Amino acid sequence: MKHKLIILATFLLSMVLCSGIAGASTIYTFPDNYINWPGHDGLSFDENGTPNVGDMVVIVDDNGYLKSVAIEMEKRRVYDSLFINSDYAANDNGTLSEDWESWKYFVRDATGQDLRGEGTIVTGLYSVIDSADDPYKYIYTDYSGARIGHPSGIENDDLSMMVAGFLPTYSNNLLTYDFSILTGENRIFIGNEFTIGYAPWCANDVTLGVTAPVPEPATMFLFGTGLMGLAGIGRKKIFN
Repeated sequence: MKHKLIILATFLLSMVLCSGIAGASTIYTFPDNYINWPGHDGLSFDENGTPNVGDMVVIVDDNGYLKSVAIEMEKRRVYDSLFINSDYAANDNGTLSEDWESWKYFVRDATGQDLRGEGTIVTGLYSVIDSADDPYKYIYTDYSGARIGHPSGIENDDLSMMVAGFLPTYSNNLLTYDFSILTGENRIFIGNEFTIGYAPWCANDVTLGVTAPVPEPATMFLFGTGLMGLAGIGRKKIFN
Protein backbone atom coordinates (compact mmCIF):
# COMPACT_ATOMS: atom_id res chain seq x y z
CA MET A 1 0.00 0.00 0.00
CA LYS A 2 2.81 2.40 0.93
CA HIS A 3 4.65 1.58 -2.27
CA LYS A 4 1.54 2.31 -4.35
CA LEU A 5 1.10 5.59 -2.51
CA ILE A 6 4.62 6.62 -3.46
CA ILE A 7 4.05 5.69 -7.10
CA LEU A 8 0.79 7.66 -7.19
CA ALA A 9 2.35 10.69 -5.53
CA THR A 10 5.30 10.63 -7.90
CA PHE A 11 3.00 10.29 -10.90
CA LEU A 12 0.81 13.20 -9.82
CA LEU A 13 3.86 15.34 -9.17
CA SER A 14 5.29 14.55 -12.59
CA MET A 15 1.97 15.51 -14.19
CA VAL A 16 2.01 18.85 -12.38
CA LEU A 17 5.62 19.53 -13.38
CA CYS A 18 5.09 18.45 -16.97
CA SER A 19 2.03 20.62 -17.39
CA GLY A 20 3.93 23.59 -16.03
CA ILE A 21 7.26 23.10 -17.78
CA ALA A 22 6.61 21.15 -20.94
CA GLY A 23 3.19 22.70 -21.58
CA ALA A 24 1.45 19.46 -22.50
CA SER A 25 -2.17 19.52 -23.66
CA THR A 26 -4.76 19.51 -20.91
CA ILE A 27 -7.45 16.82 -20.93
CA TYR A 28 -10.82 17.44 -19.27
CA THR A 29 -13.25 14.55 -18.70
CA PHE A 30 -16.90 15.32 -17.96
CA PRO A 31 -19.27 12.52 -16.89
CA ASP A 32 -22.86 12.63 -18.12
CA ASN A 33 -24.21 14.08 -14.88
CA TYR A 34 -26.85 16.42 -16.28
CA ILE A 35 -30.39 15.32 -17.07
CA ASN A 36 -31.43 18.73 -18.39
CA TRP A 37 -29.42 21.88 -18.80
CA PRO A 38 -29.83 23.92 -15.61
CA GLY A 39 -32.82 26.24 -15.76
CA HIS A 40 -34.47 24.52 -18.71
CA ASP A 41 -37.53 22.30 -18.79
CA GLY A 42 -37.25 18.70 -19.82
CA LEU A 43 -37.54 15.26 -18.30
CA SER A 44 -36.96 13.80 -14.86
CA PHE A 45 -34.79 10.98 -16.25
CA ASP A 46 -31.64 10.96 -18.35
CA GLU A 47 -32.38 9.01 -21.53
CA ASN A 48 -35.56 9.06 -23.60
CA GLY A 49 -34.92 6.63 -26.45
CA THR A 50 -31.90 7.47 -28.58
CA PRO A 51 -29.18 8.64 -28.66
CA ASN A 52 -27.54 7.42 -25.47
CA VAL A 53 -24.91 9.99 -24.49
CA GLY A 54 -22.02 9.22 -22.15
CA ASP A 55 -18.84 10.95 -21.01
CA MET A 56 -17.32 13.91 -22.83
CA VAL A 57 -13.57 14.49 -23.19
CA VAL A 58 -12.21 17.93 -24.10
CA ILE A 59 -8.56 18.50 -25.06
CA VAL A 60 -7.02 21.98 -24.94
CA ASP A 61 -3.50 22.66 -26.21
CA ASP A 62 -0.75 24.36 -24.23
CA ASN A 63 -1.68 27.76 -25.68
CA GLY A 64 -5.31 27.44 -24.60
CA TYR A 65 -6.77 26.58 -28.01
CA LEU A 66 -9.45 23.92 -28.32
CA LYS A 67 -8.09 20.76 -29.96
CA SER A 68 -10.98 18.31 -29.79
CA VAL A 69 -14.26 17.33 -28.20
CA ALA A 70 -15.17 13.62 -28.06
CA ILE A 71 -18.49 12.29 -26.75
CA GLU A 72 -19.36 8.67 -26.03
CA MET A 73 -22.60 7.95 -27.82
CA GLU A 74 -24.77 5.05 -28.94
CA LYS A 75 -27.18 5.46 -31.87
CA ARG A 76 -26.34 9.02 -32.82
CA ARG A 77 -29.14 11.06 -34.38
CA VAL A 78 -28.47 13.88 -36.84
CA TYR A 79 -29.19 16.80 -36.77
CA ASP A 80 -27.22 17.61 -33.63
CA SER A 81 -25.52 20.62 -32.07
CA LEU A 82 -22.40 21.47 -30.09
CA PHE A 83 -22.49 24.67 -28.02
CA ILE A 84 -19.27 26.37 -26.84
CA ASN A 85 -18.82 29.21 -24.34
CA SER A 86 -15.18 30.24 -24.28
CA ASP A 87 -15.65 33.14 -21.85
CA TYR A 88 -17.29 31.27 -18.99
CA ALA A 89 -16.13 32.10 -15.49
CA ALA A 90 -17.45 29.92 -12.70
CA ASN A 91 -18.29 31.24 -9.27
CA ASP A 92 -15.55 30.90 -6.65
CA ASN A 93 -17.13 27.71 -5.31
CA GLY A 94 -17.28 26.15 -8.78
CA THR A 95 -21.06 26.54 -9.20
CA LEU A 96 -22.64 27.85 -12.37
CA SER A 97 -22.63 31.60 -12.84
CA GLU A 98 -25.36 33.46 -14.68
CA ASP A 99 -23.43 33.61 -17.96
CA TRP A 100 -22.55 29.92 -18.28
CA GLU A 101 -24.63 29.56 -21.47
CA SER A 102 -23.52 32.75 -23.21
CA TRP A 103 -22.54 30.66 -26.21
CA LYS A 104 -19.79 32.04 -28.45
CA TYR A 105 -19.49 29.19 -30.98
CA PHE A 106 -21.90 26.64 -32.38
CA VAL A 107 -21.45 23.53 -34.55
CA ARG A 108 -24.33 21.75 -36.29
CA ASP A 109 -24.52 18.85 -38.73
CA ALA A 110 -27.63 18.80 -40.88
CA THR A 111 -27.00 20.19 -44.37
CA GLY A 112 -30.17 20.73 -46.39
CA GLN A 113 -32.69 20.11 -43.62
CA ASP A 114 -35.34 22.60 -42.53
CA LEU A 115 -35.98 22.46 -38.82
CA ARG A 116 -39.57 23.60 -38.20
CA GLY A 117 -39.48 26.69 -40.38
CA GLU A 118 -36.02 27.91 -39.42
CA GLY A 119 -34.88 27.79 -43.03
CA THR A 120 -32.28 25.63 -44.74
CA ILE A 121 -29.65 24.39 -42.33
CA VAL A 122 -26.02 24.37 -43.41
CA THR A 123 -23.45 22.20 -41.68
CA GLY A 124 -20.56 24.14 -40.21
CA LEU A 125 -18.85 26.00 -37.41
CA TYR A 126 -20.53 29.30 -36.53
CA SER A 127 -19.89 32.24 -34.27
CA VAL A 128 -22.93 33.28 -32.25
CA ILE A 129 -24.23 36.82 -32.77
CA ASP A 130 -25.21 38.07 -29.34
CA SER A 131 -25.62 41.45 -27.70
CA ALA A 132 -27.45 42.98 -24.77
CA ASP A 133 -29.91 44.64 -27.16
CA ASP A 134 -30.47 41.57 -29.32
CA PRO A 135 -29.60 38.31 -27.50
CA TYR A 136 -29.45 35.07 -29.46
CA LYS A 137 -32.48 32.79 -29.48
CA TYR A 138 -32.58 29.05 -28.96
CA ILE A 139 -34.44 26.50 -31.02
CA TYR A 140 -36.48 24.48 -28.51
CA THR A 141 -37.91 21.00 -28.82
CA ASP A 142 -41.68 21.25 -28.79
CA TYR A 143 -43.15 17.95 -29.92
CA SER A 144 -44.21 14.68 -28.33
CA GLY A 145 -41.49 12.11 -27.68
CA ALA A 146 -38.71 14.66 -27.20
CA ARG A 147 -37.27 16.55 -24.25
CA ILE A 148 -39.90 19.27 -24.56
CA GLY A 149 -38.77 22.80 -23.74
CA HIS A 150 -35.08 22.00 -23.96
CA PRO A 151 -32.65 23.83 -26.30
CA SER A 152 -31.61 21.82 -29.36
CA GLY A 153 -30.05 24.56 -31.49
CA ILE A 154 -29.68 28.28 -32.18
CA GLU A 155 -31.76 30.19 -34.73
CA ASN A 156 -30.18 30.94 -38.10
CA ASP A 157 -30.44 34.72 -37.76
CA ASP A 158 -28.21 34.60 -34.67
CA LEU A 159 -25.38 32.73 -36.37
CA SER A 160 -22.47 33.78 -38.57
CA MET A 161 -20.66 31.12 -40.61
CA MET A 162 -16.99 30.64 -39.80
CA VAL A 163 -16.14 27.32 -41.50
CA ALA A 164 -18.72 25.79 -43.84
CA GLY A 165 -18.70 22.00 -43.93
CA PHE A 166 -17.00 21.61 -40.56
CA LEU A 167 -18.51 18.52 -38.99
CA PRO A 168 -17.72 15.75 -36.51
CA THR A 169 -16.91 12.13 -37.27
CA TYR A 170 -18.83 9.25 -35.74
CA SER A 171 -17.18 5.85 -35.38
CA ASN A 172 -17.23 3.05 -32.79
CA ASN A 173 -19.78 4.89 -30.63
CA LEU A 174 -17.57 7.99 -30.41
CA LEU A 175 -18.58 11.39 -31.79
CA THR A 176 -15.45 13.47 -32.36
CA TYR A 177 -15.09 17.15 -33.24
CA ASP A 178 -11.52 17.85 -34.43
CA PHE A 179 -10.81 21.55 -33.89
CA SER A 180 -7.07 21.09 -34.39
CA ILE A 181 -7.59 21.40 -38.17
CA LEU A 182 -8.66 25.04 -37.80
CA THR A 183 -6.14 27.72 -38.67
CA GLY A 184 -5.68 31.46 -38.26
CA GLU A 185 -8.64 33.44 -36.95
CA ASN A 186 -10.85 30.35 -36.99
CA ARG A 187 -8.96 28.74 -34.09
CA ILE A 188 -10.99 28.76 -30.89
CA PHE A 189 -9.26 30.06 -27.79
CA ILE A 190 -10.92 28.44 -24.81
CA GLY A 191 -8.43 28.74 -21.94
CA ASN A 192 -9.23 26.72 -18.82
CA GLU A 193 -12.67 28.01 -17.87
CA PHE A 194 -15.41 27.13 -20.34
CA THR A 195 -18.73 25.43 -20.93
CA ILE A 196 -19.44 22.93 -23.70
CA GLY A 197 -22.88 21.42 -24.29
CA TYR A 198 -24.22 18.83 -26.72
CA ALA A 199 -27.80 18.15 -27.80
CA PRO A 200 -29.38 16.22 -30.68
CA TRP A 201 -32.36 17.75 -32.51
CA CYS A 202 -34.75 15.90 -30.18
CA ALA A 203 -32.70 16.61 -27.03
CA ASN A 204 -33.57 13.06 -25.91
CA ASP A 205 -30.21 12.85 -24.14
CA VAL A 206 -27.89 15.79 -23.58
CA THR A 207 -24.58 16.44 -21.88
CA LEU A 208 -22.86 19.46 -20.41
CA GLY A 209 -19.23 20.01 -19.43
CA VAL A 210 -18.42 22.91 -17.12
CA THR A 211 -14.98 23.76 -15.75
CA ALA A 212 -14.40 25.26 -12.32
CA PRO A 213 -11.76 27.87 -11.48
CA VAL A 214 -8.24 26.46 -11.56
CA PRO A 215 -5.86 26.78 -8.57
CA GLU A 216 -3.60 29.81 -8.45
CA PRO A 217 0.11 29.17 -9.24
CA ALA A 218 0.96 29.39 -5.53
CA THR A 219 -1.65 26.75 -4.77
CA MET A 220 -0.18 24.47 -7.44
CA PHE A 221 3.28 24.98 -5.95
CA LEU A 222 2.05 23.99 -2.47
CA PHE A 223 0.25 21.01 -3.98
CA GLY A 224 3.43 19.86 -5.70
CA THR A 225 5.51 20.43 -2.60
CA GLY A 226 3.04 18.41 -0.54
CA LEU A 227 3.29 15.51 -2.97
CA MET A 228 7.08 15.61 -2.79
CA GLY A 229 6.88 15.48 1.00
CA LEU A 230 4.40 12.61 0.84
CA ALA A 231 6.68 10.64 -1.44
CA GLY A 232 9.68 11.39 0.80
CA ILE A 233 7.87 10.22 3.96
CA GLY A 234 6.83 6.98 2.29
CA ARG A 235 10.36 6.37 1.00
CA LYS A 236 11.82 6.99 4.46
CA LYS A 237 9.45 4.47 6.06
CA ILE A 238 10.32 1.80 3.51
CA PHE A 239 14.07 2.17 4.11
CA ASN A 240 13.58 2.18 7.88
